[in-house]
This record gives sequence, structure tokens and C-alpha cells, in this order.
Amino acid sequence: VFAASVDIYNIQMTWLRIFFRAEQDSGVEGQVRIIPAAGFIFPNPCLARDIPLEPFNYYSPYSPGERLRTKRLPGILGCSHTRWPGQSADSHIGVMLQGSILAHTYYAFETQVQHPYEHVRLQRNAWQIFTTDSSGYRVDGSPRTAGLWPDEHFDSAVGMSAVPAGAPEVVRDLEPAFGLYRRRLDPTFSISNMAPSSLMGLARAQLSFQVPAAMSGMSSTLRVTAPAGFHWNATSWWEEDFLGAPAFIEDNVLMWNATTWTTGRTYLMRSDIVVPDFSPQSSVNEVLVEFGHAGATLDERLAAGRAALGPVKTMSNAGVDYTQNTNLEDPRNDLSLQFSTVTHLNEGSYIRITGPAGFRIARDGDTCMPEAALAQRGSPYDVQSDWCCEDELVCPQRCPRSRPLPASVHCHLHSGPLEPIVMDLIAGAGGLPAGLYRFLLQTINPGVPVPNPVDLTTGCAQQICWTFTAMSNATAAGEVVDTKTYAPAFGIRTRLVEAGMSEITDLQAAQTGRDDRPLLENSLVFFFKLTKQILTPQTLTVRAPQGYVFTEDCLSALEVREREVYGNNQPLASGDTAWPLDVEVLSCRGEGPNAYIRTDPGIGQGFLAELRYPFRLKVFNPRTQPEPADNRWVIAYADEASSPFNGFSLWTFKRVTSPPLPASI
Repeated sequence: VFAASVDIYNIQMTWLRIFFRAEQDSGVEGQVRIIPAAGFIFPNPCLARDIPLEPFNYYSPYSPGERLRTKRLPGILGCSHTRWPGQSADSHIGVMLQGSILAHTYYAFETQVQHPYEHVRLQRNAWQIFTTDSSGYRVDGSPRTAGLWPDEHFDSAVGMSAVPAGAPEVVRDLEPAFGLYRRRLDPTFSISNMAPSSLMGLARAQLSFQVPAAMSGMSSTLRVTAPAGFHWNATSWWEEDFLGAPAFIEDNVLMWNATTWTTGRTYLMRSDIVVPDFSPQSSVNEVLVEFGHAGATLDERLAAGRAALGPVKTMSNAGVDYTQNTNLEDPRNDLSLQFSTVTHLNEGSYIRITGPAGFRIARDGDTCMPEAALAQRGSPYDVQSDWCCEDELVCPQRCPRSRPLPASVHCHLHSGPLEPIVMDLIAGAGGLPAGLYRFLLQTINPGVPVPNPVDLTTGCAQQICWTFTAMSNATAAGEVVDTKTYAPAFGIRTRLVEAGMSEITDLQAAQTGRDDRPLLENSLVFFFKLTKQILTPQTLTVRAPQGYVFTEDCLSALEVREREVYGNNQPLASGDTAWPLDVEVLSCRGEGPNAYIRTDPGIGQGFLAELRYPFRLKVFNPRTQPEPADNRWVIAYADEASSPFNGFSLWTFKRVTSPPLPASI
């Protein structure tokens, strides 16, 4: 909403959507702070929340291209007003976070704000956003005012990309941030086909609107801005349209010279438009229509409005993981796969899934047998919700975020054992509604190690990818409905000599903080033994059962010192070798039930083969005891991983009964 507040009885409140990318980690328990333009007021108490998951689909943990991932904030604890030295009012707000903002990562959230009564040009150059650490020190900040569109659409001086010679004068006077207008407009915008133009060619876009009666006879420029990634076709205009060809076209921006507007008339614009390969994920997915965008006062800034677009027809949220906690060569495994569709698939349409060679999928002839899958692993900030919309005011009905495949879906394998996987999930009666699906396939891993290094030239940013495409059965060869998305395959590793969880004495348990009660922080001692010496920086991974949660910044939760692993001044267990002094721990990152410890041996000898190295790491216990088949842990280092080993039992009551009592008691 771009309308200004009228008076104290007609205050305009709106939810301001904010997108940003951090350059550095903020550390846990930091803040995101916002400096508003003059006249904008945050309510007290201020309000901040995640952008609803649907229909915007900003949160896509496995979208094509690392740079396009947009995450929710890592645990919003609250929102408070802040005052900086020299200020007379609490004009800034700080959104308090539980977790850490991560470097080179996009985030999105929204906060409520009250619009001022007047438009001042400086308002469009005064919005700032920055992050702070837990002590309140600034970590990252916006170098200039926060704009309506991602930074790549602006230069440092004007806020837009370079203006070509001959453009209207009004184009040369643009600021990047949004401005207020006298009135609100409700335009209608449609695109004939939201499939990516790289697959289907240009789409036909149509904009229509009627101006408010108060604008009759008034004159202003008109600017129409499509979402980031869309591009107007400069040659496709129709003479019968009331607007005619624009005076200026650049990428996603159209502009008309000053026009006198008439009420009671439907203005129409039609043009071909280039649809991007996927929905915008670092800015709003809306078309903005502005009358008098270069005006200095509300009398010149007549009206503005926006029209939301649906998602681009590209599959998203694709992921492939192993659920039996093993990615070793040759053992039985359960593959967990997930994907999101945009289009409802009719009966006979299908999802085409391709994957790497070497897996042997359980089958009956050419039929594969998908089963219900466990919840997604990962950071609780990304996977904690089972609902597609967390705000009941936005989505009163609330719908499941992920669901199993309908029973009517038929799974057909085109590939033979050990061949590259080609598999179709064919919609049955009732079709396959659009949404996020998860399912499981019983498999046997490839019989040889298969590394999967980084490769930025592929759709999944790693060398080996899975692909997911929604297809129609309209033709014999199939017709793409939702275009392809990618998910990185997991590497197949060789087996560690051994790994496990160390037994400790009661004294060691007391000194280390061992506590097996539900939901409490626990301190566990692990060990691993490599088959070969490792001389390069690598990641030590601890993979716990579902329900366990490692601290996000787990460096302080890690202990590797020889006389501290088993407690204060306690000796190592028989058979253990002290952690090498030359192996530096660079970082420890917890993502739900996974912990990633980055190490660097420097110029030393690193970890040697056939030696057992212990370390201690803290983790929060789950609420309930995992099932025996799921209570399995794995340790991995470099290209080696352990066989799954058994975890411990939580201190919970078992076999509790509540027998009925006679009524006479």
C-alpha cells in the first residue's frame, strides 16, 4: 500500500516487506535493525513476522543457484524500539533473533509501519537496514537507501541502471526507494502463461485500470514496473490500446509521458513479456503502477497500486537425502525425495525424476513403491513448520506444507538396475494437486565411492544432480508443465575404520554435563578412526537422529583438548589418541540434527590413519525417544563415513499404564 495517511482519523498502516543479503555472519542472538525515512512510525510495541510461505514461495531451500535462496529470519524473538546517540526519539526498531544471520544469504521478513501525512523527496533516500551481534555492535549495513528492487537493478548514484540517451527527463530523476501517493489504485494485471520464456517463448501481458474520480482531468506520467527478472518486449504494442506505446522501456520498467486522465474509462496496455526461469526470490512478486512517480508533493503524486502475480511455473523445493543415516557404498538405504509443483496435474500427467547411476531401487518389474517419508532434516528455522502458512490472519484455513503422495499415484521406472535413474510419478484419479510432497524409496547405494564436488556450472551447484520436471500427457513425448528444478545428490563414501559414542563413568558424566533427560542440553563424547591420513581442510560431520538439535554456533559446545574431553583433568580412555595440536577447529555450525565442524591441519600431519580421536559435543535432546530403527548416529570426515551406530536411551518412563479404578473408590 503506497497511500499516505490523511489525518489522525485516517491513518494508513501497512506491512512493509524487507529483503536483504548479509555479507557476514552476525552470530547468535543478534538483531536486524531498520532506520525508517522521516515521518514513518513503527507502532509501539513494534511487530515483525515471517513472510507467509504461500503463495509467494520465497523459502526454497533447494532452488536452482545458491544465490537465490531466501530464508526466513532465524527465530524472531521479538521487536523493540531503539535510540542511538544524538537522537531525540526511538525511531529505529530492532528485530531480536535467536539464531545467526549467515554470510552471503538472502533473508525476508515484514514489519508493520504507519505512513506519514506528506511526501518528502528525502523519504526515498533514507531507509537503511543493518545487522548487529549479540552485544549490539553493527556487523553489516546497507551502503545506501534500501530500494524497491535487488541491488543489481541500481547503480550507486541514481538507484536505477544506466539511463539511455534520449530518455524522458522524468527518468533521470528517480530514487530507488518507494514513495507515497495521494490515493490507492487497484489495477488488474495478467500474464497469459507463467511458464518460463526460455521454454515457452514470450508471454502476453495485459494491464487494465480505471482512475479514481478525483483524478479526472489531472495530468501525470505513468510508470509500470514488473517484478525483478521479468523483461518487457519493446516492439509488441497494439494501436487499439488506450495507453499506446510507452516513451521509455528498460528491462522491467515502462514509462509514459504526461497524460491527462479521464474517469469512467478503462485504460488498457498489452505487451509481450519475458517470463524468468523462476519466481523472484529477493524482491516482491508484484507489478507496480505509479501515477506521477517523479512528483515532489502528494498533489503531483496522484495514485499508485500493485497487482500480485502468481508463481512462475517452475518446480522448486527439490531435495534428496538418505534416511537410514548411511551414505556408504553398497548398504541398503532409504532415499527421501521431495519437490513442489505449481500446477495441478491431471490424471495421466506425471513428475519425471532423473538421478545418478548406481542405485538399485526396490521394484516389482517396472513399478517402484514410494512410501511415506520422515520430516525434512535441517535447520529448525527452515523446516520447523508443517504448515504452508503460519499466519492465521493471512491463511485462516491453514494447509499442510508437505504431504505424502496420493495413493492413486503410480511409480514407473524406465531405467534398469545400476543405470542412471529415470522415474515417473504418474497422477491417478483426482490428479496431483499443486503442493509440496515428500516420499521415500527403498534402495541400495552404489557399490563404489562417488564423490560429489562443487560445480557452479550445474543447476544444483554440485557435479551430480537430481532433476524434477512436471509433464503433461498431452503428447506422446510429454509436454512440460512446470519446468525442471535440481537437487544435489549426496556423495557415496568409504567406511571409516570405526566411530561411535564413548562410554563414560559417573564422575566423567558429572564433569562433562551428561544429561539424558528429554529436551535438556546433553554433552556427548564421540570418537572416530580414519583409514588414511588427511592433510587438507575438511569437515567433520555428526549426524544425529531426528529430534536432536545442535546449537547453531556450536564452537563453544565443542571440546577437543586432551585433559578436558572426558572432564576436567580426566585422562583419555584406553585406545584414544589426543586431538592433534596442529589441527585447528575453524568453525562449528549446527543445523538441527546435523553438526558441521570445519578443521584445518595447516602444515602439520593432520589426523593420522588407524588412530582413534575423541571429541565432546553438546546437543539438545528430543522430546521423545526415537524408535530403535531411527536411533542411529553417523560420523563422517572427508570422503569417509561410519556405519550407523546406536544412540542412547532417554530417561523417560516406559510401559506406563493407568488402570481404571472402581467407582466406589
